[in-house]
Amino acid sequence: MTPTLAAPSPELVLTDAPQAFLKWPRQAYDDLVAWNASLLKVAHRRTPLHAWYQFRNPLAPERPDTAAFRQGRLTHAALLEPDVFDGEYAVLPENAPNRPTEKQLTEGKDSKPGTKAHTAWLGAHLRERWWKEYEESTTGFEVVSAADYALAQRLRLAVLSHPGLQPSFAPDVISRDLNELTLTWLDPASGHRCKARIDALRFSDAIRLMEVKTAEDAGPKPFGRSVANYDYLISAAFYLDGVRHCLPAIAEALGIDRRVLEGRPIEYEFIVIEKEEPHPVARYLADDDQIHLGRELYQAALAKVVAAEEIGYWAGYDRAAVPLQLPPWYLPRPATS
Repeated sequence: MTPTLAAPSPELVLTDAPQAFLKWPRQAYDDLVAWNASLLKVAHRRTPLHAWYQFRNPLAPERPDTAAFRQGRLTHAALLEPDVFDGEYAVLPENAPNRPTEKQLTEGKDSKPGTKAHTAWLGAHLRERWWKEYEESTTGFEVVSAADYALAQRLRLAVLSHPGLQPSFAPDVISRDLNELTLTWLDPASGHRCKARIDALRFSDAIRLMEVKTAEDAGPKPFGRSVANYDYLISAAFYLDGVRHCLPAIAEALGIDRRVLEGRPIEYEFIVIEKEEPHPVARYLADDDQIHLGRELYQAALAKVVAAEEIGYWAGYDRAAVPLQLPPWYLPRPATS
């Protein structure tokens, strides 16, 4: 098995004008030093110091990869970047032998041939050889389990078979070039650089940003709680404003007249796929009030991190002592007569 070697990150010539890049490699996007929604959400939810430690500290330990993160990446790649998917992921066969332990590789070495101990020792070395050959053949790939691969394909099929979404995500759709769209612009208030990577952008009477999510429960109330718990409105408003700033650059990247896009309303849609079968898909549009709330939150967080970078101090919690806050359940209840 030979991986599709990732091309080196293209040399990025940044300008003060908004820019848009089609099919920009993920690594090139990650390497671009700019404020993004993920950092702003941490600054909002915690403190600027937490945001610096997680995203700007060169000595910070690598964040642990979770099963949810891996499945999300796999599903995004399968649906939005199938070419990248085939070139970056390898599937571990379901019949892969158990990896031998050090004890199994040594115990029984000096036993007599034909004995149970010697047979077990030989079997351990055969399994070790299988793993060595498999790892050599998948160098450069991210190895995923057969179960995770199958789930990503089922979630992809759920979107492709959805009557309202199939026209936007079918493999032969030309607008697939607008999946994982990279944008960069200067924040009008501070002049600092921002960046965004949009899951999918589609044009009709309106310009619609689509963000793909997976969830245990895609129902309106559970997903509404997820939006609040994970600050999805910050991302939505930040991405929507990024598209608004970058519309001329997007038109230029597509080779179309910018006037074709100007004046159209811009909408934000969450596409939510349930991870459990039968994998129903829900669609939610963020309204103007919700986008306004997300904009207020991200602009406040952006002001904090811009100030932190400019003065060279990333604040954590309040420097002065503040009143202690206790949970209501801990306080004594009023006596009843």
